[in-house]
Amino acid sequence: MLILTEPLNHGGRLYAIGEDVRGKLPLDLIQQLQDGGYIEEQAPESDPVTADGDPDSGPNEGEQKLTPEDLAEDGKPVRGRRNG
Repeated sequence: MLILTEPLNHGGRLYAIGEDVRGKLPLDLIQQLQDGGYIEEQAPESDPVTADGDPDSGPNEGEQKLTPEDLAEDGKPVRGRRNG
């Protein structure tokens, strides 16, 4: 991951501090930013797995999960219907 250490406005888009810009900016610009200390390379984060090894109890713990019965024919959630 190539993470910005300073905000960047490029091509009419504002990139925030901490944003991964790999594949989003031209390579020559990335090289200039790295040379200037505006980008740091970080190892990619692994999938969120808690100490007990359960990926479902990670950062989205308590988030509602939809079942097929909660979706309309077009695949959108049905209002007022909740699982849990």
